Amino acid sequence: MYTPARLLRLFVILTIPFFVLSTSSCRNKHKKTAQGVFDNKRFDEDDVADEITKYYENKQFNDSAWTKDKIHTVADVMFSTYRTYEYLPLWLNENGDTKAIEQFLKELNDLQNDGLDPKRYNADQLQKSFANVKMQKTPSAEMLAALDTSLTTSYLHAAHDLLFGAVSPKDADSLWFHTNDTTWTPEKVLEANLYERNQYPSLDSFRSRMPMYISLRKTRVHYTGLQKDNTLLQTKKTVTIGVPDSVTQYIVQKEVPWLQTDGNDTLSSAGQWLKAYQQYYGLKATGKADSTTVAYLSRMPNDAAQQVDVNLERVRWMGQNIEPLYILVNVPLMELFLRKDGHDEMHMNVVVGKSIRQTPSLNAKMVNVVVNPPWGVPPTILKKDIGPGIARSGAAAYLGKKGLKAYDAK
Repeated sequence: MYTPARLLRLFVILTIPFFVLSTSSCRNKHKKTAQGVFDNKRFDEDDVADEITKYYENKQFNDSAWTKDKIHTVADVMFSTYRTYEYLPLWLNENGDTKAIEQFLKELNDLQNDGLDPKRYNADQLQKSFANVKMQKTPSAEMLAALDTSLTTSYLHAAHDLLFGAVSPKDADSLWFHTNDTTWTPEKVLEANLYERNQYPSLDSFRSRMPMYISLRKTRVHYTGLQKDNTLLQTKKTVTIGVPDSVTQYIVQKEVPWLQTDGNDTLSSAGQWLKAYQQYYGLKATGKADSTTVAYLSRMPNDAAQQVDVNLERVRWMGQNIEPLYILVNVPLMELFLRKDGHDEMHMNVVVGKSIRQTPSLNAKMVNVVVNPPWGVPPTILKKDIGPGIARSGAAAYLGKKGLKAYDAK
């Protein structure tokens, strides 16, 4: 983090002349040859750099603090990046190449499939500003500086949200204890690719590499497409108890086309599809359209997409990568998976907390496994569940039903 100008006098004396020399000398401009919007040298990069310099003329950079801090704000990263390259524009150059801008704007709009709203990153305003610059015969340095820094700001915010999440887990879930210790160094990505190689540094490099994120994102893309299927939308509006088999099968095959039936001869084809649908969503798998199943069948793609968005955000709260060997407990499904190199090696049902006493979300290194561990009833469960149960049914009946034994504490 850079600090206010309370630095040693010697440091100020030494840095001010260097600053004057660096901004008044000939900068190492972009070495690009591609032709695009700004053909025929419509602006000078030095003029734009002078405008960008004005944004930071009252700020001082603390190199020791920058090196010490592991996580930097977007403002810190912007200052560091522009300062490194003498405040030259990152996205614009006088040789006319604007492919990076076009690719970035396209990726911004695609963030909806990550459950992130492009408006959060001023996608529409950036598009308008870019179009306005293209219309100008001789765009001003002020206009170009504003566009370049706005692009950088949006890029950094998007990169940060993809890597860590748009919402702080502490603000959203008091039972979330996962840690995300991923290193965020977007300035290196921008410098090495955008400035030096004229290559757009895709936002994909900041996305989670976890298989579940990749799967969820594909599901989100699928639901985005379903939102445009008017036939499906109209059909869902007609779903009620007693819905015809042909309608349920149509919806199931449209909504989750990757499902497979088990070939149960006791159920019709539509019943088999509906049973697979119920199993997929963790519903009671009967192959019949009960009230809960009807509620799912009538759910609009946009509502389903929002549920996917929540889970995409949860995955972003974790680290970007995961160890090749790990155990994952799916709390809502009450299932455990032992995974190695992306494949399930073991799967079993597990016991988790009730909604009133939820199991916390956490990640930790496992050092041993206890088979058939002893289990004493926690005080809260004893007070709220077992005590009232014994009062209702009697000690012998209740404890026997639950498979519990009472011991004398003495």
